[in-house]
Amino acid sequence: MYTLYTATNFSKELSKTLERVNYSIELLINENDILFISKSLFQILEKEIYAEIVISSDDEKKSLRMYNLVNRLIDCGAKVYWNSDTKIYHYDSHFLIYDKVNVINKIFYRTNDDVEKQVLYFENIFSNIVKSSEEIKFKNDSIKVNFYADKTIVYRNQLITLNWELENADFFKISPNIDNINNLNHLKLKLKNDTLFKLEASNKKENILKYLFIKVINNEEINIDVKVYDPYVEEFIYLSPVIDSKGEKFVCYQGQTVIIEYKLMPELTVYEKRIGKLTSNGEYLFVIKKDSNFSFKYSMNGNYEFKKIQIKVKKDEVILKKIKHTLMP
Repeated sequence: MYTLYTATNFSKELSKTLERVNYSIELLINENDILFISKSLFQILEKEIYAEIVISSDDEKKSLRMYNLVNRLIDCGAKVYWNSDTKIYHYDSHFLIYDKVNVINKIFYRTNDDVEKQVLYFENIFSNIVKSSEEIKFKNDSIKVNFYADKTIVYRNQLITLNWELENADFFKISPNIDNINNLNHLKLKLKNDTLFKLEASNKKENILKYLFIKVINNEEINIDVKVYDPYVEEFIYLSPVIDSKGEKFVCYQGQTVIIEYKLMPELTVYEKRIGKLTSNGEYLFVIKKDSNFSFKYSMNGNYEFKKIQIKVKKDEVILKKIKHTLMP
């Protein structure tokens, strides 16, 4: 569900990835990179998505070209912020979060955390950077909207609060399915699925749209993570899966030590042919020599369910030699 990787070419990778965005983007980026991807940004903003963009710079001044770009992004419904913190700018650790659960990072960093914790870490970092940035606004008499929630990643049926603050608007509405809110500025509700809220506001001069995406996590009965021992960094690293209708696919090198971590819903019993009977959270360690398939079988509401993963093996004699001469801790 969660994915994270470091792009070899950040701006080119963003241009490709933006085409796959369904609901939301949260982007920390410098001036050169945003100019490079501007066409792709405008294309996805034609769809109904939530967009927050922080432009990182070492100067508070904006060029005429940047001024025009930002103005157009705001007209398309994006929230745009300017951050002139020189430490953030020179460190260059910019990133994109899309649909709340996927991260593309510009600078590689090492961590022992699983992918979910890493993605949530980037969410927290982005939120803090937004708070320390200045939102860019142009027209003094234009409609001003602040549309936000107390939580943007929640579990199914977890209570959240939607908040909205408006200026210079004669009329507004929020969809889907939120009625009788003219005398309110917030609303508590529970969600069952991913939801993209749309706020429409208007006066005699203009109409504007603002979007807010809430990611809803449906508790899975069993969550699987796969990590392998990397002989170059001499530690275990998590693998990112490719997910399709047949399950999750991972790729590693022949001879690597693999750990399959499993987290089970309380009181759930799971069976896997190679691992055996699973009744609690744990892990399975082995040295991989060939392509391996795992099928986790369990019963839910009287029906048998399966969660399948496949680990594909690549052969590389240089890496295999390195593995044989590296001692695991």
